[in-house]
Amino acid sequence: PAVSTVIRKRKSLGGIILTASHNPGGPDGDFGIKYNTGNGGPAPESVTKAIFEKTKSMREYKICNDIRVDFDCLGEQMFLDGQFVLEIIDSVADYAALMKEIFDFELLRKFLGGEFRILIDAMSGGTTEKQRLAREMILCCF
Repeated sequence: PAVSTVIRKRKSLGGIILTASHNPGGPDGDFGIKYNTGNGGPAPESVTKAIFEKTKSMREYKICNDIRVDFDCLGEQMFLDGQFVLEIIDSVADYAALMKEIFDFELLRKFLGGEFRILIDAMSGGTTEKQRLAREMILCCF
């Protein structure tokens, strides 16, 4: 959901998601690569087939071993004398902001302050991000 949120918020043409936990690897699998289109949802089969067909005509690709990305530093990083710009963003913050627009968390906090308890299962998403999102929304304490 966080990637879909970012795709829509930034009006991207799409986004590549690496999620080996959901897709098979190996020579007959897709190695956990997904592509979501500009609406944030999974690409239709016609799009993924077109992408796959395009990869069949690739004859080479280049790797730049000299690029060192600081993933802990939010913001733009420039490489190759400004020819390549990479922006590190906080997708959890974007997703939490969207959730705050959709849900009344103050009302939920009041409701959950009593005897009622809930369990949030983020389907094996990144543990640190799940905890941060829960703290951000103040649904539970860790």
